[in-house]
Amino acid sequence: MPRPNVILIVVDSLREDRSSGLDALLDMGFVKYGNAIAPAPWTLPSHVSMFTGLYPGIHGVHEGYSENGRLDEVSSDGMLRMDDGILGELMDDGYGMYFVTANLFVTPQYGFRRYTRHLTASPYLPEALDWDEFSRLNESFWRNGGNYLRTAREFLGMGKGGLLGRAILRALRLELGMDITDKGSSSILRAVGNGLMEREPFMLFVNLMEAHEPYTPRDLSGRLSASASFSAVFKGSVPGDVAEMWRSAYPVHSRYAIDRAIDVVRALGRYMDNSLTIVTSDHGQLLGDGGIGHGYFLRDGLLRVPLYIRWPGWMRAPRQERRYVSLTQIPSIIRSSIGTGSDARDVRIGTDVAAAESFGPISIPAEWISRLPRDALRDAFSHRIRVYVRGGAATYNASSGRLEEADGVDVGDARDIIRELVDARSSAAGREIPPLDAM
Repeated sequence: MPRPNVILIVVDSLREDRSSGLDALLDMGFVKYGNAIAPAPWTLPSHVSMFTGLYPGIHGVHEGYSENGRLDEVSSDGMLRMDDGILGELMDDGYGMYFVTANLFVTPQYGFRRYTRHLTASPYLPEALDWDEFSRLNESFWRNGGNYLRTAREFLGMGKGGLLGRAILRALRLELGMDITDKGSSSILRAVGNGLMEREPFMLFVNLMEAHEPYTPRDLSGRLSASASFSAVFKGSVPGDVAEMWRSAYPVHSRYAIDRAIDVVRALGRYMDNSLTIVTSDHGQLLGDGGIGHGYFLRDGLLRVPLYIRWPGWMRAPRQERRYVSLTQIPSIIRSSIGTGSDARDVRIGTDVAAAESFGPISIPAEWISRLPRDALRDAFSHRIRVYVRGGAATYNASSGRLEEADGVDVGDARDIIRELVDARSSAAGREIPPLDAM
């Protein structure tokens, strides 16, 4: 039996309830699986979980990084400690590893260092660049303190004058509100269509950012989003004008993201019969329904994501055996589909219990946080776990030992299940997590 290629397409920030356009994949041989749950409410911990099969509380790569150092260092150390997860396994097994991503969190800077070729796309660049080249240009910009003239001289010194000219035109169009929906997907499509994968079998990872903010030229710096998130986390209120703008703009951006994902699948058409192809999202996006943006919050709009899988032509598509699918199951799905490990070809989809974890807010400027009282910071930067079970969900604050919410699930059942989960987390992480309090 041939070894299939593995294709993982992540439509970043795409909510499950806004993803029906992906049903077009059903006519292309995909199977839709329901109740898929992201293991974290933002990019980095969720991707590390998808690559390692571990929840954030166990792999340790998450937003509670201030105690340990820079997040990129924490992530790099974590991926190294875990032997790069399924990425390392496949490369050790002879697979080519190809990344093409518009998300800077899924780059070698953050520990995704096992690759045959890594292309990074950006809304500000007209083409996806090899990581070494991208990082040199990016470093030049920041090293010069955003001084465009010095950066331009360095671009020219690297023989990148043509790229610089096109990048300036692209930046001007973005500032004028033109093409703001395209956040790198055009470059990604060209890279995939131009024979990025040089040999088989391969794993191809694609991250599309079109459903992600910014949704307006006013937010190109991210300050508008950060301010709204700060208000939602620390004041308990979402600015009405921002929520209304996001509710209006998100459908446009998410539809565009869905169209681009389908275009990527079509561009890979010749590989489909010999590939395991997974289309999903790393998290959703809150639009005023319990918060704004992503990160920190543990709400359905953030944690319920789409999941479509096309199986290799010689495999029968397995049914979903249990209510939920955790994205932490992706490595085991890959292993069983390519025929490695004890569960080879014994593909099982689903779990009775799925969870997601948060450790605090992200993307909030340090000077804003410095003004907050210690109690507010302690409450915000808590380890919280949301558990999906038996058609309901419960949220537990592991830092304080308090059950915050039980929705559609018996409180006693929720307490028992969370206690088992917390005990497992505590043992695996090698540290104590407070016991549940009395309710």
